[in-house]
Amino acid sequence: MHIRDARRFSVGDRVACAVEDESNDYSAWAAGTVLAVDHSVAEDAAALVPGREWGGAAGCVPYQVGLDAGGKVLAHRDEHWLVRDLALQPEGPRAVDHHTRKRRACAAPDSEEDDE
Repeated sequence: MHIRDARRFSVGDRVACAVEDESNDYSAWAAGTVLAVDHSVAEDAAALVPGREWGGAAGCVPYQVGLDAGGKVLAHRDEHWLVRDLALQPEGPRAVDHHTRKRRACAAPDSEEDDE
């Protein structure tokens, strides 16, 4: 695996990340800010699994994101189904559970909005 020369996002960019929802049954889009690009997890991994070499691409993830709701997440791949531009993907539930490939139910559209 090779680290790509260019990432879609830079430090400070506002993004939506796919995260587990509160039920842990589905995933949702959560707003956040890119804290690091090509972030090394070597130090944290070495503390958890001492004696293993964590350098190179194996010890690096494309993004570390600070979530607006608190906490940080690591995006292990630079893929549209994991990280999206927040201007194009608002926070909220994902319509499709990509693990089970089943659609989630959503509320019926407001009939007043349909008249506009």
